[in-house]
Amino acid sequence: MPRFSRPFIFSLLLILLLQITHVSGARDQFQHWYPEFNHIFERIIRENCSSEHHFYLTAQKNRTYWNETSRWIGSGNTASLIAPLVNCIMGACPEYMKSNMASANVILGLAPMILATLGSDVDETSALAVIGNRPFFALCLTVGSPAVIALRSFDYRDPKAVLNDRPLRLAPVFFDFHIELLITVLEYALVFAAITNVGTLGYQLGQNVALSFAPNYGYLILLWCFFSPIGHMVAAWALRLHVHWPGRTCIKKSRFPCFSSSSFRDQLKTFFVGYTLNHPPPDFELKKETPLYLLLSWILSLLTAAHVMFGTLVFSSMLFISVRDSITVITRFMGSVIVCRVVLMYELAKLRHLRNLHTGEEGGVERNGETQSSDYRLANMARGSEDRQHYAPRRYQPYGTTIASY
Repeated sequence: MPRFSRPFIFSLLLILLLQITHVSGARDQFQHWYPEFNHIFERIIRENCSSEHHFYLTAQKNRTYWNETSRWIGSGNTASLIAPLVNCIMGACPEYMKSNMASANVILGLAPMILATLGSDVDETSALAVIGNRPFFALCLTVGSPAVIALRSFDYRDPKAVLNDRPLRLAPVFFDFHIELLITVLEYALVFAAITNVGTLGYQLGQNVALSFAPNYGYLILLWCFFSPIGHMVAAWALRLHVHWPGRTCIKKSRFPCFSSSSFRDQLKTFFVGYTLNHPPPDFELKKETPLYLLLSWILSLLTAAHVMFGTLVFSSMLFISVRDSITVITRFMGSVIVCRVVLMYELAKLRHLRNLHTGEEGGVERNGETQSSDYRLANMARGSEDRQHYAPRRYQPYGTTIASY
């Protein structure tokens, strides 16, 4: 599995813990609302629930008060201050608003599964992280796409299936290193924008809505948003245990596929830009399954199922949001998911093309009904490309036919 340094992981967990502690102790809910019902909720708090709102902002938790009041409206001890205010606001809402919010709960409850369907599979992100040697970029893609499709237990798929060629596919275009670097910078900008969008949405939802089963735990929405990378990291770990690079010597203390024939500069370029025609991905083979691999695969199926269930629970229990506002929220989530999906597919297409080109699994490119050889492909690459200048041809024989390959 691609490893991050222990100080980095410790710092990340510490920041997350501090954020959760801050959010769980803060009382910043019921100050901002989503636009459609904003004026109505402000009027209800001002005219109908002012005492409950003041008590929520100023009082301290008291078990005696909970025994006398909040307990009898279905609240737990942890929500003793906020439950009376939620109950008061809901009681003052017109029935039309309640039906609108109930419809929004249905739409929002379907959101995690819809986003998971549109998002990336753990097999794809783990292939980019391990086979493509780009763990950091794969991690960023998983953070910007806060959903993961549930996997069946003990369903072990072939890791090579993600990188296998398919007939008549559109081959990616390769440019020189400087243009590829510019494309990479653009990809990082898009992915970081998607991450910012997801974080902003999670924070706004935590402030503007209340969860019916845990109204004082607004951070649960953010927790769901940034919980999906755990499943992707487990999948990358399992894949790293299942593959090896024959004929390559690696540093024993490292889990990266580091090769003695590659310089540090090449490794750095691959880490940020990816493999190129001049520096193709090495071929890999599958190893025999180990008990740890089977255990991780089983844990992965549980994590993905738990993520979908947790997301459905959180989103379907949101109060104080209308159908129109919920559609806006889901659309913004979908935007982040689609951006990360497109970027991942582009990177996997390049990785698949390079791997098949150099392992003899890919034939020519079809054009005008005729199959063109790789000589034609090289002739149509960008002029002045560094890869074109330095890449040497070789021969291979796929499917029993000899084809010139580059």
